[in-house]
Amino acid sequence: MDLLWIFFGAMVVFFGSFVGGYTGQMLFNYNHEKRITSLELKSVSALGVAAKQDKTARTQEAMTKAILIFKDEGIPKDEKLKHLAALAGEYPDVAFDLAKKLNKNGGLGGLI
Repeated sequence: MDLLWIFFGAMVVFFGSFVGGYTGQMLFNYNHEKRITSLELKSVSALGVAAKQDKTARTQEAMTKAILIFKDEGIPKDEKLKHLAALAGEYPDVAFDLAKKLNKNGGLGGLI
């Protein structure tokens, strides 16, 4: 009878250590996955911020050139639209945003 209790005790210890080790390994893996995901999100966020700053700089540069086109008295009124189209070809990624801003402020109303 004592041998049976020792056997069951050994089985309980064996299975307990197996389950405890498995649980510990799962928690360890979960923490590492959580850290990796956090680092990935930080790097993606940093890339997004850099892309947004780059687009903002390009938008400001294109807006400045568009304003110079509008203010230039040497360019005939019918030629200004051609110059703006060339500007849109130079900055295709921000051309739509630029057109929306200019139209909202009444900038294109005098040309069209």
